[in-house]
Amino acid sequence: MQCAPNELLALLNRAIEARHRNSLDFDALAGNVVELEFLGFSGVRFLLEALQDDRVYEPHPGLRLHCAGGVWTAPSAGVSLLLHALVLIDQALWLANQHGALRFRFCGASHAPALAAEFVRAQQESWAMELRWPDPGGGGQWLMKAGARGAEPGLWLAEASEDGDGDVLFTLTEAGHSSATSVPGGFKILRGPAEFASSRQASLAGGLSIAESEWEELMRLGEGVLVESSEASRRGAGE
Repeated sequence: MQCAPNELLALLNRAIEARHRNSLDFDALAGNVVELEFLGFSGVRFLLEALQDDRVYEPHPGLRLHCAGGVWTAPSAGVSLLLHALVLIDQALWLANQHGALRFRFCGASHAPALAAEFVRAQQESWAMELRWPDPGGGGQWLMKAGARGAEPGLWLAEASEDGDGDVLFTLTEAGHSSATSVPGGFKILRGPAEFASSRQASLAGGLSIAESEWEELMRLGEGVLVESSEASRRGAGE
């Protein structure tokens, strides 16, 4: 089904708020899910997978970061990076502003593209991002790069058939550095800045495509706090 981005955002806010009123920043999390959909990832599916984990229902203290050998790591086995993306990107940008270029490594974490979505939403102008993560389907790895706002053009998504080390790697480099816009050897570019921009415009004009079963599950989660779709939001989705 097609839905306007603002209609999905409203439904996400209510669904997350109903389940985690005191433990999550549901506004930011909902915004990240919508941004993932804009980027071509199934943000709604990521969220529903994360909500199936009983640990989600406990207050989140955040991931405890430590630095060894110039790489920041955190115990992250089984952790959904979607639920921690807001705090992690804030921490990464603060650390980069204090210490310069840096790298994070997360072992066994899921929903890695959420870090890219939150980085894009941050709209900062000093740093460029590179994100690598293993293909959850087995074999190969994915790469996503994002330039700083106003410094480098847009986004890149690439894939490689050879396996990486199995961890999620997130790197910040100074905007304008030569490595900020180059794609490493062995990776095949799947989408570039023009494709991402065109896809976003199409989603804004015609709505986001969401599986009906996922929409119904969100409605079930937010039962009791939902409001009906407005006529304006339906028109925005092309209904």
